[in-house]
Amino acid sequence: MENWKLSIKANEVDTTSFDSDGWEETEVTTKSWEVSMEGTFNKADTTGQKAVMAALVSGENLPIKLYVDKTAEKEDFSGNIKITGIDIDTSVKDKLKKLGIRILAEDTGLNYGRTVEFYPETGDFIIKSVGKPVKTI
Repeated sequence: MENWKLSIKANEVDTTSFDSDGWEETEVTTKSWEVSMEGTFNKADTTGQKAVMAALVSGENLPIKLYVDKTAEKEDFSGNIKITGIDIDTSVKDKLKKLGIRILAEDTGLNYGRTVEFYPETGDFIIKSVGKPVKTI
């Protein structure tokens, strides 16, 4: 994992009574914690990432140890977690670069839609947008 965030929360219940002289009073009842992590997905990892995916599917808890200092001998926080979701993002540009495919031109961004047509026999890539001139890349 490249980074993680631990959120610890105490839940309160309203204990205001007529003896509170108009002031709100609360008491802490239950406590909870939540951890989120970010890292690089590695399809070749058949142990750690496979276990995380399996825990998501099965609903089983996984043990976790969190270290504030990477060189520490003992974890700062530990417990059992339930995996409730996994987001996997990828960059198309990074994939193309790894495959040795150069991007010669692009038409992205702004707030309008595009329709694209690709003609393999000529190599033309046509971009059409409402109210915009037709572009050929």
